[in-house]
Amino acid sequence: MKRITSIVLVFVMLFITVSLTGCPNTPTPIRMSLTSETTVFPIDNVVLDLAYGFHELTFWGAVSKRPKENYPFLQTESDYASTQIDFAIYIYPITSENEHKIYDYSDMENVEDHIFVKKISEKEAFSKEYGYKNRINHCEQIKIPPELMTEDYRYKENVGIIRIVLMAFYTNLETGNRMPLPYSDMLSEKFVYYRVIDENKIEIEIL
Repeated sequence: MKRITSIVLVFVMLFITVSLTGCPNTPTPIRMSLTSETTVFPIDNVVLDLAYGFHELTFWGAVSKRPKENYPFLQTESDYASTQIDFAIYIYPITSENEHKIYDYSDMENVEDHIFVKKISEKEAFSKEYGYKNRINHCEQIKIPPELMTEDYRYKENVGIIRIVLMAFYTNLETGNRMPLPYSDMLSEKFVYYRVIDENKIEIEIL
């Protein structure tokens, strides 16, 4: 009887744990890191270090024979061969008006409220430069446009949030149709929270 009671208790505790935590999200194959050596910037010169990669290198640090294999929706050899994956980097402010807004990404370079930073082609993305193993190979500096931190774009009076997102776009090479995939397993993102110190300076926190 005690054994049955113990098993029931373990099952109940496991059920409660799963109910509270939920299932883990599918990990994205996109890796991204945003860092800075300082937290205080001139408001017109917020420059951060952005590192990112799109595929894991082999044990020896070489490009895998199938670098796209961890991306979803490539279920068959035909899918793998006929699907091109490009990537885009965006910066945009999160405000009380747009925080729940769903955006149309069908035109990669022209998305409402977004600053289009750059496109990374599939050929570039799945090269060694954009791979990772123990560290991310590619790093560059990214500047947050000062116009995105004006009063009109702040979340509150002296506080704002900037989202930097790296997103994948699938293109069917047979039809030419492009499909943006703004899902958790197809993008990586960082948030820059900032507080206005005075008219010339801000303090940031990266999350």
